[in-house]
Amino acid sequence: MLINDDSRGASDGKEKDQLQAMITVGSEFMTYRDAESTIQRSGEFVRIEREPEGTSQPRFVLLHETSMTHAEQSPDDALTGNELLNLSPDTKLLKRSRLFMSEQDTAAGDLPFREISGFKTQTRISRHYGPITGTDQFGNVTSRTRDAIAETSYTAQAGKRRFFAKGDGKVILVREVAVSGDNRYFNDSMGKLVTTPRPHTKKRGLRAARVEVVEVNPLTGATSAPLFSFDVHSGLGFDPTPRSISDSIRQTTADMYSSTSVFVAFAGAQYGSYWGFPDTGKIPTGDASDTYAVCEPGIAKTDDGREYTAMIAVYPAADDVYDSRSSGPYRLTCKRTTPQGGVALGKINFPSLPSLPKHYLAARGMSLHRLGPSKVVLRVIVHAMQFGAGGSVQASSSDAFFMWSTNNGETWTYVVPSASLSFPSTSHYGGLLTQDKNTLLAFSRYETASPNAIEVFRITTSGATKISTIPAAVFGAGLTKPGPSGNYYIPYAPLGFGGAVYRSTPEGKKKRLWMQFDPYSVWEESKTLGGTPFNISYPGARPMLLVSDDGGITWARRLLPTPWCFRAGFVVAIDDKTLAVPVMSARTEPGKPIDATIYLSDNGGDSWKATRAQISLPGKTWVDGQIVVGRQWERNSVPRFQYEQDISESATQYNRGELLPMIALRDKAGKLLPSNPARPWMADHKFKEPDYG
Repeated sequence: MLINDDSRGASDGKEKDQLQAMITVGSEFMTYRDAESTIQRSGEFVRIEREPEGTSQPRFVLLHETSMTHAEQSPDDALTGNELLNLSPDTKLLKRSRLFMSEQDTAAGDLPFREISGFKTQTRISRHYGPITGTDQFGNVTSRTRDAIAETSYTAQAGKRRFFAKGDGKVILVREVAVSGDNRYFNDSMGKLVTTPRPHTKKRGLRAARVEVVEVNPLTGATSAPLFSFDVHSGLGFDPTPRSISDSIRQTTADMYSSTSVFVAFAGAQYGSYWGFPDTGKIPTGDASDTYAVCEPGIAKTDDGREYTAMIAVYPAADDVYDSRSSGPYRLTCKRTTPQGGVALGKINFPSLPSLPKHYLAARGMSLHRLGPSKVVLRVIVHAMQFGAGGSVQASSSDAFFMWSTNNGETWTYVVPSASLSFPSTSHYGGLLTQDKNTLLAFSRYETASPNAIEVFRITTSGATKISTIPAAVFGAGLTKPGPSGNYYIPYAPLGFGGAVYRSTPEGKKKRLWMQFDPYSVWEESKTLGGTPFNISYPGARPMLLVSDDGGITWARRLLPTPWCFRAGFVVAIDDKTLAVPVMSARTEPGKPIDATIYLSDNGGDSWKATRAQISLPGKTWVDGQIVVGRQWERNSVPRFQYEQDISESATQYNRGELLPMIALRDKAGKLLPSNPARPWMADHKFKEPDYG
């Protein structure tokens, strides 16, 4: 038996006795863990870890990563993807990614975060946000900040997690890699509008050509060799710039592109550009992180008693497209770990379209959601592509469907949604929430023309059923004045990191579902509607949770501990009853760091309390959310819809998506937390779901 003692000399008779007990039991795959030590046996291999006595314990971990890259010699200018592809060998880049840890002291409580200097890797490839200004078809100089932000922030907002606790004090990180010499074209913003040979804002940039899953030690920042990796087929086999993007129906030709246009019907959508302007009814396409999905790891157990770490990734491989030049996969590849310690590959086939024989479904985005140690759900956002000429549906026709697996990705089952959700549809889901081991809740887009702003659907293996509507007044009552028809005009969007906590009541523990929502805009304080002030309580749009105590039938508003949406980070559950959120302060001087404080709620968001866990974010922190400054042109036609915000320079001084959701490693007593601290039975077979779960 090979014993690897990683305790740095701290292990003693206690660990040896526990190992002997494990051998006596006879299982070859077993883990023992307590607040002091971990003993893990896998066949003939044994690993022992122990925290040294007298040291504070890692409690919270935060990863901050600026979306753009800056060179040391020109720190004020962000590099475009094309510039990064053509860097001279002597160019030195400023650090993008930083790992921060807050330790827990039994006497002093949660301590301020400190940066772990040994952390040297990244998670997302660099994005570029330009252009800041451009000229519309009428010759008006307009701000296009909102377009660029929406395109690159979607996967930071929509439930695409990249950072997971392992349950043993370490974390799992999903890392994107841009490969040198890559022959695929993936678009990036250029930094300014180019008018010749025709107006365009895109140029070749970086692509997530490979994705690696690595282990990170939060004490040192050391990163392991890849535990799991795969190559992604995205981008195009030709240079799409400076052509415009067309979602037109191709009636007479089957060319993928012409001298002026790229046709999405044949080129697909996963090459760094989307064909429409972002609004409340669309999910932007084009972010590199939406060309694949990695599931939260699970600790599963086979029927014969073998325990293994279940890892699953879904992505388009090179053989998942009909034309190698295309970025539109008609199916996906699934890579997974096996109980035997290896990996296996499989294919996930999409449903056909019998009523549209000239069309097929192609992926434009995907996400994976774990409901149990062996149960996962794949959401695929699809659009219409064509088999040759003679199409009848625009390429922008889009929808979402769900595939279920009860054996960690070995097999997948397509569940037919209800007739009201059948393809094609333009209103796919805005956010997903895991309700329980059998159910997802899906939130629709915000309907600004309806008193009922958002619909809630229950997604199970039986299909999709609408279970409730959330009135617009839930979001806006007491904050903004409703219009003459009773509608509230500021739309809200769900952020994809919702969950559940359990509150103590006289009748026992009760589940509370929660979902984080952000407004799309903050109207200026002097805004009027019908001659009266638009804002009742300024700012009239707030960051908030919507909570449900009855399984998603009714929802109530709980405000976050800041009135400004761009100062609130992601809400996370750090145990079965406690929520946490970082709240950022105002920047006192351009280019200077901003501080963030962790707030906790032990009553499901009803109230919040600041902690001593604080973090100083770097001066290059930039916005990565939906809130921007000034008038934003929604469409290139009249009438235009404007988004306003009168916070000076906040578009370059505040942040959301660059600060990843916080990871909790230990509870306030210093005991190691499981990988899913609020509902550990969803990720680890060793935890039994309680009756109230």
